Amino acid sequence: MTRISKTPAERKNEILDAAMELFLTKGYQNTSVSDIVQQINVAQGLFYYYFKSKDEVFRAVLERLTDEFAAKLIAIIQDGSLTFKSRLEKISEVSNNVLPMSDSAFIEEFHQAEFMDMHTRLSLHVARALIEPIANLLEEMNGRKIICIKDPQMTSAFLVFGIFGLIHGEDDHIHNRDYLKPDILLDLISRLLGVSPEVLSNI
Repeated sequence: MTRISKTPAERKNEILDAAMELFLTKGYQNTSVSDIVQQINVAQGLFYYYFKSKDEVFRAVLERLTDEFAAKLIAIIQDGSLTFKSRLEKISEVSNNVLPMSDSAFIEEFHQAEFMDMHTRLSLHVARALIEPIANLLEEMNGRKIICIKDPQMTSAFLVFGIFGLIHGEDDHIHNRDYLKPDILLDLISRLLGVSPEVLSNI
């Protein structure tokens, strides 16, 4: 049988795919490097060519999941074909499809002390990634005279970090999903922007 040659990027992604599948189904503690390489039928030495340890590939998996989540949210925010209310509904749907994993062994392990720095960093990464696209949307709304705010960038940051704080609360193990409900998000945002929910809904 002819061996299929893969680029380093393809091979690394293949390892990440296998690791992510196993971490999500078995959990971090119950997944070994041997499990990962057996999943894709490669030598263990190849794993260590790309990753120093299971811990490193775990962190890489988390970074990938976070980037994918942020990209989905940004795409919704930038979708001009949607009304403001529709964007909130889609953001809520995407977020709730991610947060159920908080009940899994994989995410429980992510919240352990050894990964807490990673959890904080990735949460901030998502929040920061949203500031610019939301600021652009607020700038557009300013231009259309729907709202009147002096600093869209600062308002966006206040909005994003405020909502993230409400969702996470004081305990990173608990996500208050009520704040992801479209009507609650709409009420919070309309209060901050000084415009009625009815007006905001349909723009």
